[in-house]
Amino acid sequence: MSTMQKICALFSYLLTG
Repeated sequence: MSTMQKICALFSYLLTG
């Protein structure tokens, strides 16, 4: 998994969490 995808996943998690 690329760094960009990790950031996107984390951002989505924070937004939905």
